[in-house]
Amino acid sequence: MPDWLLTLTVAALAATGSLAATRYGRIARLEKRLAELETRERTLWVYTRDLIDHIYRGEGPPPPPPPPTGYYADKK
Repeated sequence: MPDWLLTLTVAALAATGSLAATRYGRIARLEKRLAELETRERTLWVYTRDLIDHIYRGEGPPPPPPPPTGYYADKK
């Protein structure tokens, strides 16, 4: 087997491995962000539901406590 063919094969394998690692890292970051956004959405939905129930029952002030401070800030 010629040396250039072996070199070409090793280079192709290295490039494929690099692309796979890059794609996996990107997918992992996207999955983490999706989980954070789903958790935030679920918490906001529960708060909104509590607020609607509070108003529906005709209860006066104070309303249910809001989500934690800084909750709406986008974490990067």
